[in-house]
Amino acid sequence: MTLEPVATLIGEGLVDPARIALTGYSYGGYPSCWLSARSGLFATVVAGGVVVDLTTMAGTSAEGRLIATQEIGDPDRLPALSPISHADGYGHRR
Repeated sequence: MTLEPVATLIGEGLVDPARIALTGYSYGGYPSCWLSARSGLFATVVAGGVVVDLTTMAGTSAEGRLIATQEIGDPDRLPALSPISHADGYGHRR
C-alpha cells in the first residue's frame, strides 16, 4: 500500500498532517492496523473487527486455518504479515 497520494496532499497544503485519521472495519481494519503499524503518518487510527495476529487466527479457528493455507500459503509468512509484528516503535508520530 502506498501513502504517496497522502504525502502529495500534505505537500500541497491541502491536508493538515496533524489531523489525518484512518479507519476501517473487518477487512478494512486489517490495512488500517497494517498502515498504522508501519507508518507514523496518522494522527489517529480507529480499526474495528480486525485480526492483528495471523498466527493466532490460523491456530484458533477453522476459517483462520483456511485463510492461512489457501490465501497465504507458507505458514512461516504469517508473523511478517501480521500488523502486531510491526507495531514496536510506532507509539509516537514520526
